[in-house]
Amino acid sequence: MPIAPGSVTYEAENDTYVHPAPAQIRDDAGNTVRTYRPLVSVNNDSRDIITAFPRVMSLGVV
Repeated sequence: MPIAPGSVTYEAENDTYVHPAPAQIRDDAGNTVRTYRPLVSVNNDSRDIITAFPRVMSLGVV
């Protein structure tokens, strides 16, 4: 299980946890170009990431 996630939902039917995880795209100068907070599905037994569903939180240069 990830350490200190913002919110976690357990999906019993497929034994996974789903939680938002922040990700930022940065330019060469280190400026944030785009911020995503995908929903990440993690297997309960292996702790492998199964998939992530992107959601755009911020557009343009922040």
